[in-house]
Amino acid sequence: MSARLSSQRWPIRGYNKIKEVGSGSFGAAILVKDGGGKQYVLKAIDISRMGAKERKDAANEVKVLSSLKHPYIVAYKDSFIEDGFLNIVMEYADGGDLFTRIQKAKKSMTKFAEQQILRWFTQALLALKFIHDKHIL
Repeated sequence: MSARLSSQRWPIRGYNKIKEVGSGSFGAAILVKDGGGKQYVLKAIDISRMGAKERKDAANEVKVLSSLKHPYIVAYKDSFIEDGFLNIVMEYADGGDLFTRIQKAKKSMTKFAEQQILRWFTQALLALKFIHDKHIL
């Protein structure tokens, strides 16, 4: 995580930091709580180090995310710019992601029930169809 991000003041726009849950070259994903105690993931992107095209791509990502309202796609909540960071607030998937679930199952040498695999596969395909129908993919 960049020094600029770790020095960011909290709370930010009513969100209180709980912990960092991921990081990348331009920022981090942070688990936050709003004033009502609901948890979200805030994706903080350092746009101060980006060129014009990268900033445009980041703004387009917000536009796309805000348009995706589907039961099998993590929901967009809010976005704002603060202290040189584009902050995108998304619903928190407290059950984790599929990759992590697969890794845990591999490590414990357990298998998923066929019915569970078919449910996840169907959900993924329905989400993909939704995105495709919107001409995003």
